[in-house]
Amino acid sequence: MRHLFGRLLLSYVALTFTALLLGSLLLLPLVQNYLQNQQIRQLLRDGQEVARAVQEDLAQGASSRQIQRTLALLRPFLGAEPWVVNRTGVILATTPAFENVVGFRLSDEAVARVLGGEAVVYVRPSPQLWGIPVAQKATLSVAVPIFQGSRVVGAVFLHRPLEGLEALTWDLGKLVVLSFVIALLLGTAVAAYLSRRLGRPLEELAGLAEAFSADPEKPLGEEFSALERDPSLPEEIRQLSRALATATEAVARTLEERKRLEEWRRAFIADVSHELRGPLTSLLGFLELWQEGAIDPGEEAQILQLMQTQGQTLRRLMQDLLDMARLDAGGVQFHLQPVRPFEEAALLFQEFKAQAEEKGLRFQLEGDEDAVCRADPLRLHEILRNLLTNALRYSPPGGTITVAVKKQGREVVVHVKDQGPGVPAELREKVFERFFRGDPSRPAGEGSGLGLAIVKQLVELQGGRVGMGENPGGGADFWFILPAAEAA
Repeated sequence: MRHLFGRLLLSYVALTFTALLLGSLLLLPLVQNYLQNQQIRQLLRDGQEVARAVQEDLAQGASSRQIQRTLALLRPFLGAEPWVVNRTGVILATTPAFENVVGFRLSDEAVARVLGGEAVVYVRPSPQLWGIPVAQKATLSVAVPIFQGSRVVGAVFLHRPLEGLEALTWDLGKLVVLSFVIALLLGTAVAAYLSRRLGRPLEELAGLAEAFSADPEKPLGEEFSALERDPSLPEEIRQLSRALATATEAVARTLEERKRLEEWRRAFIADVSHELRGPLTSLLGFLELWQEGAIDPGEEAQILQLMQTQGQTLRRLMQDLLDMARLDAGGVQFHLQPVRPFEEAALLFQEFKAQAEEKGLRFQLEGDEDAVCRADPLRLHEILRNLLTNALRYSPPGGTITVAVKKQGREVVVHVKDQGPGVPAELREKVFERFFRGDPSRPAGEGSGLGLAIVKQLVELQGGRVGMGENPGGGADFWFILPAAEAA
């Protein structure tokens, strides 16, 4: 960031220096040219005034000496040396300082032009005109014709040294250089301020980015948001802060999700291993006893029944794992249509009738038999089957399992209640997690631990929600809600 600050400062200073230098190089010639043109215009006006005065003298028949006195009177107001020449180019009169050139004949193209009636401007780098020293430095001269009627009878020449203009230009140049230096210093100060103003938030962003790269799980959203909310910062810096805040939050969420999935994967492998170990150990143990001939012939039927039970447990576990994998991968298709949960529950009561009678359990179906929800019939059947299987497993002999259906506005609520031991309130949020067991001492062969997790997935994928409460008569109360639908 120090390098960035230096580069920004250097860029601002270089830009300021270049702009001022170019401005000075362009300004000085323009000002010099302007001042020179101003002097030319002034000399032309003065030459015309002198020409009129001399024309009046000539009209009155004045001699060269009289015209010279007129020029001497006008000299203090002109700031230039005046000469008067006749129509042949001979100098008739000058100021006293140049009396020695009177009678000198001027002849060149410029003299011919002015005697032809055209005003002429001379800018001569030499201080001499026609070999006559008229100044100590370069000279600015104008020539204005003298008319009598429409006829040119002579011309007035005004000579002004350029040293005054050069001195003025030099003073102006010094002023420009001084202004240049002051402006450069001010520009450098402003550049330093702007560079620091831009560099500070960039340094903070770089520091936050380094902190995030060192510890991606560290929450930095508030720090980025503080820069985003700072109204003194340029909009581009605030947008960058906003983008970095969004990116870091997304990365943090991804890492958190990855961490959660990794923890779930480890727990899943451990749980699956635990669930498989029990049935497999039993099967392998029975097979070893069979191979060794250690099983009495009278116990063979019972052993085979136990082996069949363990095999069914394995098959159920594998089926539940496959179902869960398909749900996770989005491979389960839902054909939503109007369905009556009351009728589905009645069918399952018939299916589980034998198991219920074996345990002395009683089924009870109550509520709105005409309530219609929007669901996949096969998936609704699976939801109720898992909940009823769970209720049959935990209900004590002689208990009652109740299914209640009720329409509430645009939703249909279904309760499955049992009179078993229930689940402590602090564990109810976890009952729908995979491989959850409310009673850790329960044998591994009793259920896969995936039934309620599958129920949750199936309900939510059909636009519903699921939960658990406490049965007022004791036991558990599992419920799920699905969107209501019009009867078909």
